[in-house]
Amino acid sequence: DADRAVLALGETQGWARCPGCETMIELNHGCFHMTCRCKTEFCYVCQARWKTCTC
Repeated sequence: DADRAVLALGETQGWARCPGCETMIELNHGCFHMTCRCKTEFCYVCQARWKTCTC
């Protein structure tokens, strides 16, 4: 199924998933502070809500 294929690709490429809406997110450049289209702010490295991790 297509959804599983995208999830598998994201896993092999090291993409993160938004903890708010689980959208796959790829970091092209910049810092690890992500703001998803759902407005959730999180750490790209550990996927914890922003300012709650130790990264």
